[in-house]
Amino acid sequence: LIEILDDDGRPCAIGQPGRVIITPIFNSAQPLIRYEQGDIAIRGAACPCGKTLSVLQEISGRITHLFQFPDGRKIAPSLPDKEFNAGFGTKTWQLVQTGELTVELRYVQQEGDSVVNKSFAENMIRQRVHKDLFIKFVRLSETPLNSAGKFLQYKSELK
Repeated sequence: LIEILDDDGRPCAIGQPGRVIITPIFNSAQPLIRYEQGDIAIRGAACPCGKTLSVLQEISGRITHLFQFPDGRKIAPSLPDKEFNAGFGTKTWQLVQTGELTVELRYVQQEGDSVVNKSFAENMIRQRVHKDLFIKFVRLSETPLNSAGKFLQYKSELK
């Protein structure tokens, strides 16, 4: 059983991101009731097959990677990958919150003389994440991986 809940513990509406709460029904060795494992997901519409189980539209990230703003709002940022990659013109990119209204867009440029469209990236980030963000561009030589060898598209470095 999967539940997608808001900060007040209420079920999220379709298309709204929330905390993932699970209850594995067939685990008799160690029952977990309403276990919160730290993921953020967006609740999807009902499955057209007729089953009544919960549907996930998207897994957005981890609670530890939420961006927090001075007004108290917390979000799991999400940029449309294909559109953003095509418009920004990089091989890989990572959006990192480094201050309350400051982010770094860390990127690896494509091979050759490709042009990076910073104004496209700034506009989309301000539209989709927060309109008042200061965006610092940081060019990297290689894609950053965490200690487990995974790439995190979105990351918060706030204390």
